[in-house]
Amino acid sequence: MTETIGIWIAAFLTLCMFSFLYKDNPFYKFAEHLFVGVSMGYYIPYTYYNAFLPYAYEPLFLKKEYILIIPFIIGFLYWFRFSSK
Repeated sequence: MTETIGIWIAAFLTLCMFSFLYKDNPFYKFAEHLFVGVSMGYYIPYTYYNAFLPYAYEPLFLKKEYILIIPFIIGFLYWFRFSSK
């Protein structure tokens, strides 16, 4: 039964995305916002556990490798370069 519900949801969202071919409408906006929300809900924890913890938090705070502060500062400077003033 759950597979059938998933198929119907996928079909509905596919039709919502294809409805943009007609014109911009609330169904397309709903599907677009749902896609962005689910993508960010997956991407943020994935990045936290697979990038931040093993490469930033553990070496700096648990292993006490303080030399990594220099690349972090340079990285933040590059990151702030693209922000608005």
